[in-house]
Amino acid sequence: MAVRKRAVRAEKKMRRLFLTALFALLAAAAAAIIFYVSREAEIPVIERKGVQSVTFASYDPQDIVSLTVKNQEDEYTITQQNGVAMMEGRADFVFSENMLTPLLANAALVFAEEKIMDMPGSGYDDRDFGLLERGIHVSVCYADGREIAFRIGDLIPQETPLYYMRVEGDDGLYAVGQDVQEIFMLPADSLHAVTNPALNAELLDQISFTGENPFTMEYTGSEWYLTAPFRYPLSTAKVNAFLKKLEEIRFAQYVAPEEKADLPALGLSPALRTMTVSVAPSILTGYDENGQAIASEHLDGYELSFHCGADKGDVLFYCLYRGDVVLATRFSASVLLSQTYDTLLQTAPFGIAVNELTRLEWQSKTQTRAWDITLHERVLPNNEFETDDSGNVLYDVRVWQDENEVDSDAFLLFYSRLVDVAMTQRLPSDYVLPAQSEGTITLHRERDARRIELYAYGELHYAVSVDGVALYYISRDAIDGLQLP
Repeated sequence: MAVRKRAVRAEKKMRRLFLTALFALLAAAAAAIIFYVSREAEIPVIERKGVQSVTFASYDPQDIVSLTVKNQEDEYTITQQNGVAMMEGRADFVFSENMLTPLLANAALVFAEEKIMDMPGSGYDDRDFGLLERGIHVSVCYADGREIAFRIGDLIPQETPLYYMRVEGDDGLYAVGQDVQEIFMLPADSLHAVTNPALNAELLDQISFTGENPFTMEYTGSEWYLTAPFRYPLSTAKVNAFLKKLEEIRFAQYVAPEEKADLPALGLSPALRTMTVSVAPSILTGYDENGQAIASEHLDGYELSFHCGADKGDVLFYCLYRGDVVLATRFSASVLLSQTYDTLLQTAPFGIAVNELTRLEWQSKTQTRAWDITLHERVLPNNEFETDDSGNVLYDVRVWQDENEVDSDAFLLFYSRLVDVAMTQRLPSDYVLPAQSEGTITLHRERDARRIELYAYGELHYAVSVDGVALYYISRDAIDGLQLP
């Protein structure tokens, strides 16, 4: 297997930070769970006073010494010393800054959007607003010794999404924003850092999907081929678009280590769909500030698997990756669920670059022709090779027929029109090829050859078989109208 080289480059940090923050926000929003508990006596609609926001604490996030959150899913404490946060009881816990930052921010600045009413004498208690058993309890200790505790309850029945809130030591019932409720209702593992794949498409040799819509595709050294459920060439442009989506896969939120997760409940045992990629051996090269190579390291090939599970809401789905269960969004990772092979198939069967072509054979019922193609470097009067603006050597195409050189321009014109022949109409799924073909066109490359056979399909069309597989048909005129050189 050929060893491919790659270089260390600085990542586009701002773009990735924006995308990661966006996905984290989507995850927090989608993870919000609203609990409704019926009571014997229906709570009447409360006339709200529309009082302006009330601030209970205003600190810098670094002033937080400890933060304890208890919700229906979890209870955890975060301690902070010299600006370094730690999850109590989990020394190896690595925080996601995009999740930790809004959590600490909402614990440092504690405020309500508005005051609803005073509780004493109202005839209601905290249970009426979901502030006890099913509520969120938060307590914060600050560096100056002050402590504050508050509770967040049910969703307020109104158009604007706000939640009931009470602060210990205060008689008021308040309304707090949805973003505050969402960040404090998350379990501790949701704050864990997420490892993103960062796939390099240039190093992928094979991609296989199992489960729903299974298929396998492999890189042959010159192009990608579908190898299961059958062998068929794939469109370079379509595959490149697919590979770009793989490079852009990002995860939104950490869920749990594999050994602690209920995999069957999350649709991960068995997974609904799994994508496995094979990464080729490579050489990792480091460069100094002047672009000079300073070190290199050989990296062995390996495989990565993405196991896709059940949906969580309309936007998220569970994914098992390298021993961790994470949440992925349909914005950044839908390709894992939706990609099928039919959208990648080559519909231009003659689409092989002329600089890869070594021989073309044309056989019909009336004639057999063959052309051999060679490339020759352009040499300048000073005996140096002619190059383009990028320094690439320029070549002339020379064409031979029965060892006699023929007009290359005429051949290139013919071949350009052949390459443009595209298939758009699918054959019926139960179509069976006739015993005898009308013609065969074989394109030879250095490593392999592509055999295209044409079969009568009615009076106006040919069914097209590519390496023995027929999926499309084309107009007879598309082939019969070509002028052979």
